[in-house]
Amino acid sequence: MRLSEFCLAIAALLGTCKAAPAGPIRDSIPAPSNLIPGSIQIAEGVWYSNRTGNASVTDLGHELAAQISHCRVEDSTYENQGSGGSPYAKDCWVLHDNIVGDGDWTVTLLDQHQIAQHGSCAFGVTYWGNLGGEPYFLVGNDDVRRIVSRSIELFMFHGNGADRVGTKGRMYCRPGDRPVEWGLYWNPGFSG
Repeated sequence: MRLSEFCLAIAALLGTCKAAPAGPIRDSIPAPSNLIPGSIQIAEGVWYSNRTGNASVTDLGHELAAQISHCRVEDSTYENQGSGGSPYAKDCWVLHDNIVGDGDWTVTLLDQHQIAQHGSCAFGVTYWGNLGGEPYFLVGNDDVRRIVSRSIELFMFHGNGADRVGTKGRMYCRPGDRPVEWGLYWNPGFSG
């Protein structure tokens, strides 16, 4: 095969891949049987429960209510992931400040889940253990607030003209000390 034919074949293949849909959203992920009454699904495999009843849940986590802890944040690891592409620290502080009151997230074990965001800053979680037992884990609003605050305290730096922070770590969450990896990263939906 000549180089021009090879390049043409690759271009055709890439064109086909771009045209192909990303795939259907899995609606086969059932809500956990013991989901807190009043929980609403905010993303695939993620439900949010506002226990105070006076805050709105919008846009994957803005103005959420919570002070509940389901994870052993005090034992969490923290790893600096800071770079010029890290989120703005000021956006992470707003994310932190928007999470108030009593509330929690119920998260399925499949895939990575972005559970809170503001501007350039996003907070996501991923289960990294063996499957078995309950098909979900819980993350409290207080868990997210404490991780965001500690991450900024440990790793905020000045880069590309702004204060930034990017971190990841591991913690254990209910039920049954489920191993969960968390990350504070650039919000892929932000275009600013």
